[in-house]
Amino acid sequence: MKRLGLGQADISWHPARDRFAEYASILGLIAGTLTKVANEVFHLQATEVDEVEEPFNPGKVGSSTMPHKRNPSLCETMITVGRTLRYDVAIMQEALVQTHERESAIWKLEWKALPEICMGLGLMLFVGCRVIEHLVVKPERMRENLDRLGGLLLSERVMFFLGEKLGKQTAHEVVYEAAMAAQEQGGTLEAALARDVRVKDVATSAEIAEILNPTTYVGLAPELVDRALAQTRAEKWLE
Repeated sequence: MKRLGLGQADISWHPARDRFAEYASILGLIAGTLTKVANEVFHLQATEVDEVEEPFNPGKVGSSTMPHKRNPSLCETMITVGRTLRYDVAIMQEALVQTHERESAIWKLEWKALPEICMGLGLMLFVGCRVIEHLVVKPERMRENLDRLGGLLLSERVMFFLGEKLGKQTAHEVVYEAAMAAQEQGGTLEAALARDVRVKDVATSAEIAEILNPTTYVGLAPELVDRALAQTRAEKWLE
């Protein structure tokens, strides 16, 4: 441990299993984050969404019966390993409870769980790096999905904008009526609002169009991402 720079324990490992459990728990947290990433890609690659895609190479087979399929098999592997790994972490925490010192019926649980955790996370890191480094991102499809509701996605923003002019409750009623009309009769929220005289009296069509632009309603997301990346690079995790 000294050669590895891990520090030397103050007492024997026989009665104190917390260091092993802590190590396993940290690896479990890393695996959980990787599983979350893989699960996100898995669902965003669905045909109905199609906003991102894990790396594909010629010869990669998605289905034994449907040759057209490009399944997210790398992410599927990460999800499978990640879901099973967390139970090995639970086993390591179970090994904390033993009778007196060095109860072999308990610490032998670690012989099973700890190697599986290390090997499983190693696989997830290897596959996860490939997925992230070569992830295919489809911004055009993202915008298409944002526009699929015909502006209804921005109903909150429209309500806040009109609330400054009509009052919050009235604005809520106006947007609610327009949204219901758009959904039941077809068309966009912008068109439904344009037919309401209460909206015409306080806002121009250009203002409503700008309010319904999803690219201008991202809040602090870009700044938060930049800050997180800068902090990570400062800590040299990405080197």
